[in-house]
Amino acid sequence: MATQRSFTARRRLFNGPLLVAACLTASGTAVGEFLRPTQPGDPPIYGIKNGIAVTVHPHALDWKQNGGPRGLLRVGYQDGDEFHLVNFIAIEPIVRGARGYSELERGATDGRQGRPFFLTNSIDEPPSDKSAYPPGKVEDTPEGCVLTLAVHNERFRNGSRPIIEMSFFERMPDRVRFRTFAADDSQPMDACILTATMGNQSRCRRLWLADKAAASLDLYAAYDDVHFVEHRPYDVDRLHRTSAGEVVAVISPDEFEPREVFPFPASIFGERFGRAWHHSGRWMAQFWLKPNGTFDESLHCRVNGRRVYWMSRAPIPGGVSYENFELRERFAPGRESWFGFTTENPRKKFGFDYDATPEMELREIPQEEGDRLDEVAKDRRPLTGGLFTDGLGG
Repeated sequence: MATQRSFTARRRLFNGPLLVAACLTASGTAVGEFLRPTQPGDPPIYGIKNGIAVTVHPHALDWKQNGGPRGLLRVGYQDGDEFHLVNFIAIEPIVRGARGYSELERGATDGRQGRPFFLTNSIDEPPSDKSAYPPGKVEDTPEGCVLTLAVHNERFRNGSRPIIEMSFFERMPDRVRFRTFAADDSQPMDACILTATMGNQSRCRRLWLADKAAASLDLYAAYDDVHFVEHRPYDVDRLHRTSAGEVVAVISPDEFEPREVFPFPASIFGERFGRAWHHSGRWMAQFWLKPNGTFDESLHCRVNGRRVYWMSRAPIPGGVSYENFELRERFAPGRESWFGFTTENPRKKFGFDYDATPEMELREIPQEEGDRLDEVAKDRRPLTGGLFTDGLGG
């Protein structure tokens, strides 16, 4: 039983001074500040002061003492001296049709679930001290100051070993750029998918496409099971183009204030578990974005949904919401995609010609999607099946 109340409590991640590095112009004038560790003992939090922030296990951007599952990038934002978790991002490379799972596979050295991540200053720098947290490299570029570092992985079961480059641009504090590479000893990858895995923390139920929004409550209306349910993918021609030629896909909550809902109220589950699955931050739309010239016809968007929370039978308040949210495309070294979030109306932010924020009604879903609902209702099975071991459609 979920409860709803006015949101007042916020979490202080640490009580010391903020870890920032100023980017200087040639004259020495500070033009941007980045979050990054600069001395031993500093937490591995990277990002932009009062903007986007990313960290890795066992560190956290929320109340969890161990940062949640291993094998996931924690993405959130800083608000003063507080941090709020927005989503997790998993790394899922595909080799000859076999998909790897950074969250689910066990570590090669310790056998624990979740692939460990190792951080270095660049993709060419090997992780010599796997417990160290480098400061990253800050550079002054034509696009402004940029903080860059690399996320290295153990070899996945399918033989792949992807390396992910993360870059934070001081002029774009609401997003992070990812670029995917393969280590020299990696098996050739068909794709290297970065999937945002936790859309249902803020109960995102609207997927913004080129001409209209697809609502999870409509797409999965007939679904009444406890697994993942998936709809067909959305090809690149179904995705929105901005005036700059970028491709963007957006998910957003259908509630005005998701943080007012506590799915596991403390009065029943206790103070610790009373914060489980609680979205502590503001209303935000989340997005994947591909700049003009960085994609081809292989690009498409995949989402799936859940009616109950992962590893439980507890219903999600308000009904089924989107869980995984990703862009998929053929692998090529240096492929880039941007993940971010905004408190602005996506119509204003990206130039959609319709509105699907909570104050607006959704249009009817296309007939072809209605036909798919009939198929789901007929067989009453999850479209991907089981415990999601095959990922989003394999």
